[in-house]
Amino acid sequence: MPALSKFDFFIEEEKIEKSLNKYIAMLEYAFMERIRCNKITILLLTGDTSEGKSSIAQKIVEEFCKMRGIDYSLYVNDVTIYTPIEYPRKTKNMLFSKELKQLQFLIIDEGRLVVRAKNWHSFINQVIADIFAMQRKVKRLFIIINTQSLQDIDKDLRRRITFWGTVNRPLHHKPRLYLARFWDDTRDPENIKLKKRNFRGMYKQNKKIRIVQPPFIAFGMPNKKIWKIYDENSYKAKAAIIKKKLDALMEKMQAEFGEASDRLNSLFNFYSEPKRRQELLMHGKINRKGEFRLKKDAIELFQLNKEHAKEFNLKVTQMLDQEVKKQNEAIFNVSEEEI
Repeated sequence: MPALSKFDFFIEEEKIEKSLNKYIAMLEYAFMERIRCNKITILLLTGDTSEGKSSIAQKIVEEFCKMRGIDYSLYVNDVTIYTPIEYPRKTKNMLFSKELKQLQFLIIDEGRLVVRAKNWHSFINQVIADIFAMQRKVKRLFIIINTQSLQDIDKDLRRRITFWGTVNRPLHHKPRLYLARFWDDTRDPENIKLKKRNFRGMYKQNKKIRIVQPPFIAFGMPNKKIWKIYDENSYKAKAAIIKKKLDALMEKMQAEFGEASDRLNSLFNFYSEPKRRQELLMHGKINRKGEFRLKKDAIELFQLNKEHAKEFNLKVTQMLDQEVKKQNEAIFNVSEEEI
C-alpha cells in the first residue's frame, strides 16, 4: 500500500462490494482508517440552515453502519446529540456503555436555534477540547459536528478539525459536500499557518493507480425510517427547550397585560423578528404555493386551536410575501447611474 501522507484514501476497485457506492468507500477509508489506526477524526460540516448538513451526517453514519452489519435505525438517538443539554449523558454512554461498544460514531447536531450564539460557540469549542482529552484514554470515535460557520470554531482549535465539509443544496439537486483537509504549513517555524487542501486519494483500477480528487460528493436522503426517527426526536428535543422560552414569554405578556393577553399575536410578534426567522422555519414548512404551515407538533407546542393555527399560518405567509416583495423592489428599483 502506498504512503498516504498527502492523500486521504486508497481504494482498490476490485475489493469494493458491488452494492457499495465508491464515494462512500472513499469516505469510509478517509474517516475510519484513522480510527482503526488509533487516531481521532473530526468532520466539521458547515452551511446555512436547510442546505442538508443533518441529512448528510445521518446518511454517512447509516452507510458506515451498513458496512458493519449494524442496523442504524436502532441507534439513531444514541449516536445523535440533538441539543447541548444531551452532550454529557450521550457522550458518556457512547464511551462506556457495553451495549454501544460496536458503535464508533457521534453526531453533534446544530443547536444554535435553541441556545444563544455565544453559548453555542463556547459549547462546540469545549466539545472539541473534550474529545481529545477523553478519547485518548477510552474509545476512539468519529465525530461529526454540524454548525453554520467555520467562524464558530476558535482559530487555535481549528487545527484539531481533521476534515472540513461545506454543504450546499442547489435548487432541484441533492445536497453536495465539498470536502477539504486542514494542514499546517511549517515552512516558517515562527509563523505556522493553517491551510487546507481538497479531499483526494488514490484509486486502483485494472492494476493502475490514479489520483482522484472529487470536486464534491452528492448525497441522497437517509433511509425513510432513519430520517423519521431523527426528524421527530430532533424536533422534540429542541422543542422542549423552546417551550421554556415561550412559557417565559407568555408569563411576561400576562404580567404586562393581564390574563386576557392574546397568545396568538404574542407568538406572531415574537417570531416576526428577523433574528428568530430560522427558529420559526423549524416549526413549519412552506408548501409549493408559498404558504406557511405549522407542523402538528408545533401547534401543540404553541397551544393553539385549529382556528388560531390557521390564522398564525396566514399571518406568517403574508409576512413572508411582504419580505419577498420588498426584496424584489430593492433588486429591480435600480437607477441608470447605478447600472
